[in-house]
Amino acid sequence: MQEKCVKCGEIIDDVDLKTICFKCRKRFSDEFEKLISLERFEEARNLISSLILSGHRNERWKQRMLGDVQQKHEDSVWRKEEEIRLKKEEETRERERLIKLAMEKQEQEKKRQGAETKHRESLVSSGISYLGVSIVTEKRTHRITHCYNCMAGLDNAIDVECNACGWIICACGACGCLYDERKAVV
Repeated sequence: MQEKCVKCGEIIDDVDLKTICFKCRKRFSDEFEKLISLERFEEARNLISSLILSGHRNERWKQRMLGDVQQKHEDSVWRKEEEIRLKKEEETRERERLIKLAMEKQEQEKKRQGAETKHRESLVSSGISYLGVSIVTEKRTHRITHCYNCMAGLDNAIDVECNACGWIICACGACGCLYDERKAVV
């Protein structure tokens, strides 16, 4: 006895299929894959569930397709959760980096202000006129050296320069205005 496909009405030659032909099964599979790729899992589940099938082979196919929907949905949920987790981690790292940068900048500014205050006090106590300080701009040459007084590292990209002598001012307040070769630590 020949059966007709319940979807398209064509006669099914393969008696094992019973109620749905290969063409309709292919159409359902294509539509199913399209819905899955668009992450429309509920619609994919409803599409497969709506098939009225009989026979062991058809039921196995239907159950396999429903299992695929469930697995792909779980995979999608896991991927989305993983993306959210990674994004939050990246945002946290960026926030921590910005906080650290702001704290470093704040610390540098305190250091500059402290150096400027000590510099002013040192010059005034030595009877030298204070002419202010300058922050290095891109037009000036980058210099790295050390303090003749306390041997601390100096960098004019970080530290300010004395407007009178042009030397980099140390946190101890020393600059070229106060330099005495005879007293300098070697």
